[in-house]
Amino acid sequence: MQHDLRRWRRLVETIESLTARQLVQRFGGRVVEFRRLPATAKQAILARAAEHLDPDTKSPRIDPKQRFGYVEIPMEALQQAVLAAVQREGAPFKTFEDYHRWYISHGIPSHIEVWPIELDMDDPDQIIDDGSHRFHSYVRSGVKVVPAIYRPS
Repeated sequence: MQHDLRRWRRLVETIESLTARQLVQRFGGRVVEFRRLPATAKQAILARAAEHLDPDTKSPRIDPKQRFGYVEIPMEALQQAVLAAVQREGAPFKTFEDYHRWYISHGIPSHIEVWPIELDMDDPDQIIDDGSHRFHSYVRSGVKVVPAIYRPS
């Protein structure tokens, strides 16, 4: 674990403003079958799928062989990428800390369990497709590595 953190720190030092796709490449994202994902990734996918179901449907069913992307991104790298994305949209924040303070001032829940965020692989100007509140909660609680899921291309 300590060796991985040192390796990630070296990689983070070279990051400027990466897209979600580049973060996946940089930090070793892999595409795996649903049944082989970590439990929290499966839960996040099922929860996201349930949001799009007809209210009369009981629960989503995911084919265990369906493939999803999974990556673990160092918090520092994700913070830099998110800041660059909000700056590209014209936000006036000079540092991630400024942006984070503004974001949490609107109130966000605390997340005890670290579930993956969902990356936006389609829009190069966005990083997080779903899970911004989770992400900012993880920043606040000192999480060092953020798991992420994504739709493989």
